[in-house]
Amino acid sequence: MWLWTTVKSPFKGNQSRPWTEKESETLINLHINCELGRMQGWSREDCERHWKELYFSLFNDERCVADAIDAYYENGKTSRDWDKWEIQRLFFDPDFCKTTGRTKKEYTVHFYTILGMNFQTEHTSIKEGISAAVKAYHANHTSKPGTEKLKQE
Repeated sequence: MWLWTTVKSPFKGNQSRPWTEKESETLINLHINCELGRMQGWSREDCERHWKELYFSLFNDERCVADAIDAYYENGKTSRDWDKWEIQRLFFDPDFCKTTGRTKKEYTVHFYTILGMNFQTEHTSIKEGISAAVKAYHANHTSKPGTEKLKQE
């Protein structure tokens, strides 16, 4: 299954174009900072669709989540500690938070704290981790069957 996100480009009339690596990095940074607004030139729907593709490509391997959970437990916890089972559910079943008695704010802060730690795992900074994750995503998802790999801007 090929993940291919294109939209009508604001720069090229009705032609579609893929997301660039820089745009993907910016989108992840917006989410890490809990900002779900739209990026210039992309609709909110396009941003959310692309974010989901990036997110699921990152967490396709549950070891990524396990590494992030371990980093969380090594670096500190929130006021009401989350157990590892809760954190696994937090990543793979977002609606799970509705049944835990936790507030939406508590859920959101914890989710993005762990997500940020995931990007820092094996990297010196979250920014470096995001860059590596985006490069890996684009290396695996920027070609269609029967076409040459697209060069990123």
